[in-house]
This record gives sequence, C-alpha cells and structure tokens, in this order.
Amino acid sequence: SAGYVPLGRELQSLIYWWFPDTMFTLDNPSSVIFPAYSPSEQSQNIYRTMKDNTLLTKWVAGGIESVAEKPVFVATQLNLFTDDMRKLLLRYVQLGNDQWETACEWLKENPERWESWLPNETACTSGKGLVDGNEHFITDRAAAVGCAVCPVGHRSVEQGQNR
Repeated sequence: SAGYVPLGRELQSLIYWWFPDTMFTLDNPSSVIFPAYSPSEQSQNIYRTMKDNTLLTKWVAGGIESVAEKPVFVATQLNLFTDDMRKLLLRYVQLGNDQWETACEWLKENPERWESWLPNETACTSGKGLVDGNEHFITDRAAAVGCAVCPVGHRSVEQGQNR
C-alpha cells in the first residue's frame, strides 16, 4: 500500500523503492549503493551489503513461435534501456497514468529505437516460402511481400537471400 509514501517525502529519509515503478518518479530519486553482497554477513543478520541487481528477462512458452512467430520475434528483439524506462515512467505520470497515450507518444518520437524490433516480412521460416502480392510463390526476395506456408508436396529451400 502507499501508506509509506508520505514518510519518504515528509521526513526526507531513505525509503525502499524498486525500479521500474512510478511511485516516486516525480521525486527524481537516487540510488544508494552499498558494498557488494556478502552472504556470510547476511546469514549473521548483518545487512550492510546489497544483492546484485536482478536482470529482468523475457520468457515465452516453448513452441509458441510456431503459432505466433511475429510477436515472439518482437519480444526477443525488444530492448529498453534504463534511460528509456525513466523517460517513459516520467511521461506516464505526467500524462495522468495513461499507458496507451504514453506508449503511442514514445513510439512516434523514437522510431529509431523500435523499428529494428519488427520482423522482416520476407525472412521466411522453415516450411514457408516467398510470395508476391497475389500470394504466388516466387524466388526473388526483392519482389516478395511476405511468406506463406508451402503447399503439400512442396518445400522451400534457402538460397542465400531467397527461400
């Protein structure tokens, strides 16, 4: 609950906060760095050291890429740095906690950050081949607009830039 929030502000004291979170975003908090983690001290209830940062990772169900290859590709490529996250959280609070407006604004202002996260429509996975605008299979990547599942009895073969 937010009952502890006024204490940190009114008493200008140290308070526990995790990132990314918006609770103290407008206060421009600073990290306090303690000595490296010492399991032996903490086992003796001496808490003058801090644990390492926890890396936030991306996980998906095994095999999901066979039914959702594009979203999985985006998720694997997605990479927000701490500075990006701080700016996003600040803007989110400034916009009255409107996540859609915040995301839309960020996407419009930062295409160089996210365009590489999108899949190449003509990088076909196994079992799919290049197609043109009429869904006809072709071998020229420059003329392709996407990929389609190969018909029964046919297969795609990778040939340099073509499949």
